[in-house]
Formats: sequence, structure tokens, C-alpha cells
Amino acid sequence: MQYKRRALSLFLIIVLGASAVAAYISSADVQEERTEAAAAIEASELKRGYGRENSYEQYMENYKEAAAPDYTIRIPAASYTKQTQAEMSILNQFEGVDKALKLSNDNGWVEWTVNIPETGLYEMALRYYPLEGMGRPIELGLAMDGVTPFTEARSMLFQRIWKDDGAIKQDSQGNDYSPGQIEAPAWIEQDFRDAEGLYKGPFQFHFTKGTHTIRLNSIREPVVLDALKIYKKAAIPTYADVHKQYRERGYQEAAGEIIKLQAEKSYLKSDQTLRPAYDRSSPLTEPMDIAKIRLNIIGQQNWSFPGQWIKWKFEVPEDGLYKLGFKYQQSYIRGFFTNRSLYIDGKIPFQEAAAIQFPYGSDWTLKVPGDDEGEPYLFYLTKGTHELAMEVVLGEITTTIRHLEQVVYDLNEMYRKMLMITSTQPDIYRDYALDKEIPGLLETLRRNSTLLAGEAGHIERILGQKGSEATLLATFAEQLTAMVDYPDTIPQRLDHFKSNISAISQWMLDIRSQPLDLDYLVIMPAAAKAPKAKAGFFQTTAFEARSFFSSFFHNYSLSGEEESGSETITLWLSWGRDQAQVLNTMINDMFTPQTGIQVKVKLVQASSIQAVLSNEGPDVSIMVGRGQPVNLAIRGALTDLSAFEDFTEVKKRFMDEATVPYALNGGVYGLPDTETFYMMFYRKDIFEELGIDPPQTWSDVYNIAPVIQRNNMQIGMPYTSVDAWEMVDQGMGTRNLFPSLLYQNNGAFYEKQGTGLRNDPKALTAFKQWTDFYAQYSFPMTYDFYNRFRTGEMPLAIAPYSEYNRLTAAAPEIRNLWEMVPIPGSLRENGTIDHATGGSGTAAIIYNRSKHKEASWQFLKWWTGAEAQERYAKELESLMGTAARQPVANVEAFGRLPWTKSELERLMEQWRQVREIREVPGGYYTVRSLDNAFRDVVIHAKNPRESLNKRMREADEEIMRKRDEFGLE
Repeated sequence: MQYKRRALSLFLIIVLGASAVAAYISSADVQEERTEAAAAIEASELKRGYGRENSYEQYMENYKEAAAPDYTIRIPAASYTKQTQAEMSILNQFEGVDKALKLSNDNGWVEWTVNIPETGLYEMALRYYPLEGMGRPIELGLAMDGVTPFTEARSMLFQRIWKDDGAIKQDSQGNDYSPGQIEAPAWIEQDFRDAEGLYKGPFQFHFTKGTHTIRLNSIREPVVLDALKIYKKAAIPTYADVHKQYRERGYQEAAGEIIKLQAEKSYLKSDQTLRPAYDRSSPLTEPMDIAKIRLNIIGQQNWSFPGQWIKWKFEVPEDGLYKLGFKYQQSYIRGFFTNRSLYIDGKIPFQEAAAIQFPYGSDWTLKVPGDDEGEPYLFYLTKGTHELAMEVVLGEITTTIRHLEQVVYDLNEMYRKMLMITSTQPDIYRDYALDKEIPGLLETLRRNSTLLAGEAGHIERILGQKGSEATLLATFAEQLTAMVDYPDTIPQRLDHFKSNISAISQWMLDIRSQPLDLDYLVIMPAAAKAPKAKAGFFQTTAFEARSFFSSFFHNYSLSGEEESGSETITLWLSWGRDQAQVLNTMINDMFTPQTGIQVKVKLVQASSIQAVLSNEGPDVSIMVGRGQPVNLAIRGALTDLSAFEDFTEVKKRFMDEATVPYALNGGVYGLPDTETFYMMFYRKDIFEELGIDPPQTWSDVYNIAPVIQRNNMQIGMPYTSVDAWEMVDQGMGTRNLFPSLLYQNNGAFYEKQGTGLRNDPKALTAFKQWTDFYAQYSFPMTYDFYNRFRTGEMPLAIAPYSEYNRLTAAAPEIRNLWEMVPIPGSLRENGTIDHATGGSGTAAIIYNRSKHKEASWQFLKWWTGAEAQERYAKELESLMGTAARQPVANVEAFGRLPWTKSELERLMEQWRQVREIREVPGGYYTVRSLDNAFRDVVIHAKNPRESLNKRMREADEEIMRKRDEFGLE
């Protein structure tokens, strides 16, 4: 018994000793991890070049006690003293100006010297004339004495002027469609102001007495400059002051009739997206038809970005005091209001008109601006012509958005630093001591908690109630306070922490958009009764009943009856109605007048295969999936486009390999109308923090991958799992990186009668490199690129270039913190880097059953031409926003889209190296087999050579079977 006790004691001593050694080793490992992560965090504290320290708000804080001298200094643009890389010229007698300065390119700068008479704060303005370009606002950056005074001055927007190209038109069915938008250029004087609308009024700049230089950097769009002005802007009086002047000057209330302006009939506008729209939600909307489409409103989501304005012109019959009314609907931002600045003849009449609020509501309402007591504001108007403009502003919410942007930036930065230590799945039983490892963590959380609570209170005050927005901010503030009070619980709270950051980011994105619908505006004598805006119950019921019965007799196709004597082709579309209406308008405006050919546009859900099988299909289809042209051509269903006499000339519109996927046996059965490819996206701020450079080759990727992963961040390499649609319609070019790696290894997908991947050393090298990304380097197979890139969890990723549009439109909090460049490549013996990649896209086709092949060919030539592609892309973008920018295949049209010069250069550099993949009968099996081989290796850890050869043998068999089936050699 005593022996057993001694043995047991000895065993326990050994176990405890081993545990102590293990604990010591584990502690050393933890300490090493902490030291490395802390070093990365400390390094990031030293590198703040992409932070938000140099904001305009901080700039003004430094000069809050400075005076505002009352001087005006005019600097003729032609008197510049220095310039570099700017394509410029002096214009004599240009649009009424003796000498003007023309800036033609998107880079370089021009500098002027100016003498300031007294130290203080001044405003600046620019008098300019927009030149024809990409149709976007002119973008300029500012430097004073060679230094950008604050971050927001790096990029300032100067608006163009647009107008409707004629009156609203009607198609052959009597439905209204929007007129085209054309520029109405003129000399414009505009203050230097924030491009995002996050500050009220123009910027102020601090100058000391003496000589200074002012430099304008040309960023986007050509422009002619007349002069710069440095001045003190006159203060806008309050309504009380203005009303006092009315009494002192003896102004009387006007009499007479109400003047009504239909909002859709605007005079001028700042953006081509601001076009008439239609609404059928009320029988009182003007004009209204129970069956026909009537363009009767303006605004919607297109009129939502700060700085956008619409102007109307009207005649006043007599001098006097008038009140204004706006029939509006604001059903976009629940529980909140949108804001508009009101200008009369180019000026804001009083302070209260600088941000008129339009509250949320589902019904149409007549807004008569007035004071808190409900007394309408009066406006003195003289007899004659006047202009009224409304501009989108953020109003009282500007400060809140600025502060929340800073909160999101700070907390995202802290989140990344915590991830460097804990990873995305922290061990809940481990003490990470984050408050000690991350300098300033608790102070940052405490500061932002206070800021969030303050903004929650501000929102409650301006809304007069505690809404969901205020609750969101208050709840997050409480979470931050709890993290400060109990820092050991931070790792367990990280998921909620990240979710709350995302929720605030989304709310900011929503609230920055200020949409509004306008039916009409009224200028009313002060004593006049406002028109009725909301329909009664019986009016609404009768209207809905009449609309319902008329629907049984109305033709809902986009095109009307065929005109006698004209050739007509049929086009099937499976798009949304808005996009289809854009195309139909273009056909009516452009194609039919040019050719005399009518196009019957039909919205259908049927596929191309169904069209062929039914024998009732159209003459042409556009934007057909990547695999469909060859799939239909082998069945004899399509027309060989290369047989048309001018095909060779038409083919020059595209990149050299653009028609490769639509070729079969020497014929070409589709013209590309869209084409997309991969680009690399990286976060400049995070790369600077980590002390690494963006990779140019795959060797560079391998070198920086450990640095990124040691800091618990990820690299995104695209991978798309296979489904039935993708195997046929999407193709292989942008499903994953294998085509890029194969082409960079000088490989090829197909030999003459099958795949070229089996027993090919180049294919095996590319395949192993591809699978190693996931099997050896543990890159994620599935991920949300947009959100992870925003938060910084994924500072490097390869994605279709269309993601640029989404990041630009929907991730304002990381503007200027990321960049898009060509994908990594392979180094050649001559020292060049091969960035080859695959492509994807859609095509336009002509069916063999068509009896109007020549007319159909004319349509395809028009549709894929530069003019039509540019207009469709811009109109779609104006309709749906930047995120919907069309990936056009026409090279000339692509260059006309609103890219900056540097963006276009990088995109063209990558596009020239796109290698298209030939589509073959049975090629869908190549997609499937390649994906199966990938999964064999990455998921089941099988041998890459054996897996690739086995799966490609299956693909070869299916391809040969298909060739035999269709009698192909």
C-alpha cells in the first residue's frame, strides 16, 4: 500500500513538472506572438500618412480666432507663374473673355503668385467654363505655397450645366419617354467647397500677409479658367432681418393667380442624371393617365448627392411678396428628413432657406417653407423673369456624419490591431491583455463612446424623438463603455464590435443620400390658398379601379405598331424595365432615325435556347451569356457574322482576342458587348502600416503573405463554385485565377480536338500554384470582398474591375485609402512582367431564322459602336449610380467613361493582356472537371498531378462525344 502511494506521488510530480514546462513554453510562444503583434501596432502608430489627421475641421480649429479681412483679390488665370505637365494654352477672346487659360489633360498643375494685404481667413472661388469631356464634374486639387492645406482640398468638384434636349417625347403607343441630356456650358463662378458636402458653406483658407502661391492640380476633365478670386463672402441674413427690411421698404403682398411650375420641366441642372420620371402613386400627380406612362415628377434617387441642383425659370406678373410651395414625396429615409438649399436668382435669400427640411412620409405633401409657428416665409420678387434653384445639402446632419466617419475610421483601425493579436476567432479562455498590448486602445474606445453618445443626443434633438438611428448609436456607445470598463471581455465582444461598425457605416451611407421627389412648385401670393396635394379616399379608389380595368386593354410592350413601309426587326430582352426603357429610347433617338429600321423590343423571360426551340424567337439578342453563341452555333441556330462584308472593320472596335469565345470552325457568331477582367485591389494605409509594397509578381505575393497573415489579416484570391448556369454562360476567364496562371506559364486550354491540360507540365505548374494558394497558404475560398476590404480584414484581393465602382459608390469612409492596379504577373527573362489574365463577358447575336439579316447586322453594328455603348453606359450609370457602370467591350467607348487618367491607364494596361478562352462543344465539362480537380486537392488533399489528369480525361471524353454528335472534325 505504501509502495502504491509513493508511486502515485512520483507520478503526480512528473505530471506537474511536465505541465509547468508546457506552460513555460506556451507562455514564451504567447509572449513572442504578443511582441510581434505589438511591434506591428507600434509601427502603424508611426506611419499615419493615410489617416484623417489633416481634416478641414482640424484646420479651422487652428485658426478659430483668426479675423476675416474684407478684401477681394482677382487673379486672372492667364497670369500664371509656373506649371508642370499640364497640357494648356492661352485662349484669346473665348466666350466673352479676352484671355483665358485652357487645361486639357488630367494631370499636371498650374500655379499663380498673389500678394495678400492682411493676415486672416479668406474664401476662394473659381470662374470656369466646362469643356466637353467625359460628362463628369471637373475635379481639381488645391495647394497653397506648395502644400495641401487640408485633406478635403485634394479633390474639389466643379459642376457642369445640363439641360433636356427638347421637350418630353412620346413613343408610338403614346407613352412618354425622357429627352436626351445635353450640356449647356457657360461661365460659372463657384466657391471652393467640400466635394462630399460635409461642411456648410465654402471653405475658408488662412493666409498671412505677404506673397503666396496658389496651385491647382488637374485631376479630371478639361476646363477653361477665367480667374481665381480671394475674398470675404457676405454673411447671409436671417429671415427676421429680411422681413424687417420688407417693412422698412414698404413691400406689399402680391395679388393675382398662383404660378405653377411642373418640376419635370426644369430649365437647367447640374447633372445629366436629373431627368423626368413617372409616378402613379396618386391620381393628383400632374400630368396623370390611367393607362399611359406620363413623366410627371423629377428627383428620386438620382437627386440625392450633395451639390446636385435643379433650376427652374418663371415669370412674375407684378412686384410683391410671395410664398413658395413644393409638392413632394419623401418615402426614402424612414423617420428622417432630406434637405434642400433654396436659391432665388442665384442667392440664398436668408439663413433659414439654406437647409429646408422635407420630412419622411408615404403620401404626397405640399411643403410651404415657414417658421416654427407655421407662418410661411415671404419672398420679394419683382415683375419679370426669375430663376429658382434647389440644391442637395446635408443640413443639420453634416457634423454628425463627419464625426461618425472619424468614429468608423478609428474603430476599424482598432479592430485591425485587435485582430493582429486575437485573430478572427479568439480563444475565450486566453487573456490577450489587449489594453496593454495596443497603445491607446482604451482611450480611443472611451473617446468614441462619448462621441457616439453625443451624436445620438443630437439626432434625438433634431428629430424631436428617439428613433432607431439614435438607438443604434447609443447602443454602440454602451458597448464601447463596457469594453473600457471590462477590457478582459473585449475578445468575446469582437463580433458585435465589428457588426456595429458595419451598421454605422451602412447608416452613414444611407443618410448621406438625400433623395426627394417633386411633382410641382408653386409661387403664390401671400394670401393665396395652397393647392391640394393628397388625394381623398374616393378619388384614390376610383383611380385604382380605372387603372385596373385599363390594364386589360393596354399593350405593355416597349414598342408600338410597325410603321408601314419600314423594315422591322425583333429584339428580346430579359432585363429590368428601366434598363430596357433606356435602350428603347436610344433606338428611337439614334438607330431608327439613322437607318429607317424599326426595332420591336420585347421584355421576356425566355432563354436563347427556348427562342430557338419555339421557332418564334427574335431576330437578334444582346448581352447573351459567354457560352451561348457557340452552343447555339453548333446547332445551326446563329448567323456567321464574319460573312458580312464589313466584319473585319467592325472587329477593330474591340481588343484583339475579344471575339475568340464566339468563334467556331472559322466563323464568328457573336460581337462582344461587355467584357470584364481581374484587377488587384489593395489598401494603401494598411500596406504602409505593415511596411510592405503592393506586389507586382507572384513572388512578391509569397513574400508579403506571411506579413499579412501574421497580423491575422487575409489575402483574397477569387474562386467561384460551379453551378449549371455558370458552366455554360459564365465561361472560365473570371471564375478563378487558374486561367491567369496558365497563360502566364505560356500554357493553353485547348488543343485542336480536346483539352490541352492533361499531361502538360505548364498546366500542372499553374494548377499546383493555384491550389497552393488555398492548400498551402490557407487563403480563404469564400469571402465577402466588399465588407472585408472596407474593414481592413482583407487588405489585398484580386477581383473583377467592376468592384471599383462599388467601392467608389458605397465605401466613402475609405476614399483615398485604396488603389486598383494590374494583377501580379510572372517575370520574363527579358525583365518584363507578364500580367496575362482571362476575361469574361457577353455578346450580341443574330438568329439564323431571321428574315432580316442585313437589318439585324445594322443593329448589331450600331449597338456595339462607340456612340451607343457610351450613351447606354452613361445613362445606366445615371439611372442606377456609379456602382452600375457598364463594362463595355468597345475600346473607344471604354475610354470615354468617367475614369481618371491614372485609372484608365492601369485598366488599359491590364486589358491589353487579357487572353480570351476559346469556347468548344462540351466545354462546360472542362469547367466542371477543373473544379472537381481543385476540390480533390484543396479539400481532400489528393495528388495534384493525378487529380488534374484524371479529371481532364473526363473532360476530353465529353468534348469528343460532343464533336462526334455534331459531326465536327
